[in-house]
Amino acid sequence: SIIRTKDFEFMVRYYTKGDKESGHIHKIADEISIFIYGKCVMDGVIFEKGDVLHLKAGESFNAFECLEDAATSVIKTPSAIGDKYPV
Repeated sequence: SIIRTKDFEFMVRYYTKGDKESGHIHKIADEISIFIYGKCVMDGVIFEKGDVLHLKAGESFNAFECLEDAATSVIKTPSAIGDKYPV
């Protein structure tokens, strides 16, 4: 994280083509991802530069894969360390 307070955290994440993440859920925090560059697919939906994804607490995604090198900026609110559970 670049900034972390009790109310929110902000980070930039960089990915390499082929990077994958298994699905997860946040029970406390909302997570907003802004796609800076590249192309990724999540739950069969392609996200690219300028797209925004808002996952509310309790919502999950099942799979994430980078189709190209990519970067996202992510805001989580509130900041809740350990609030990431596999699905």
